[in-house]
Amino acid sequence: MEFHQLKDFVTVANTRSFSGAAVKCKITQPSLSKAILKLKAEIGEKLFLRTKRGTVLTSAGETLLKRAVRILNEMESAKREINETKSLRRGTVNISILPTISPYFLPEILAQFHADLSNPRNHRSGGNHF
Repeated sequence: MEFHQLKDFVTVANTRSFSGAAVKCKITQPSLSKAILKLKAEIGEKLFLRTKRGTVLTSAGETLLKRAVRILNEMESAKREINETKSLRRGTVNISILPTISPYFLPEILAQFHADLSNPRNHRSGGNHF
C-alpha cells in the first residue's frame, strides 16, 4: 500500500467521482483508477460502487476511509513536528556539565539559549547554536 493510493482513495470518496478526484489529485483518470485497483487488490475487497448518482463506498471502503483519514492526518502531524524540530521550535536539548562549574556557566548559557529561540530572526539564520 502506498501513501498516494490512500490520498487518491480519500479524494475519490470525498468527491464521489473518479473524474473529479483525478482533477483534484492532478493526475489522469486512468492513473487514478489504476491506483485504486491496486489498493483494491491489496485489500482484497471492492472499495467503491459506481451508480447513476456517483461513486459510493462499499462497507469495506467505509472501513478503509476511517483508517485512511487517520493515517493521512498522522502523516501531516509528523511532517509538522519534523518541521518544528528542524526550525528549532520543538525538540530536546541535552546538556552535560560538571556540577562544580554549572552554577557559574549554566544560568547565562540557558538564558542566552532561550533568548535566541524566542527571537524568530535567529531561527536557522545564524543565531547562536550550542
